[in-house]
Amino acid sequence: MRIRYLSQKIIKKNQDLASINKKQLPKLTQQEEKILKLIGDGKSNKEIAIELFIELSTVKTHINKLYTKLKIKNRNEARQKVKTLASIEV
Repeated sequence: MRIRYLSQKIIKKNQDLASINKKQLPKLTQQEEKILKLIGDGKSNKEIAIELFIELSTVKTHINKLYTKLKIKNRNEARQKVKTLASIEV
């Protein structure tokens, strides 16, 4: 009984964190979300361009918009943001 209660509390907390986090995040386009995930996977700009079948300059434009929207300054902060988001996804 105690384990069930604790499990329910953990699930509720994760749901609360996820909903708070989604409210705080700026709206990203599907392409920006894909690029952010690929940055989190450690892909280079060139690798992202090849995988998404887009120009390298387009990748750079999306990354600049991501940095502005997420208020981050570099790729390491982007990777950290991906890890943070992944850790509270439900």
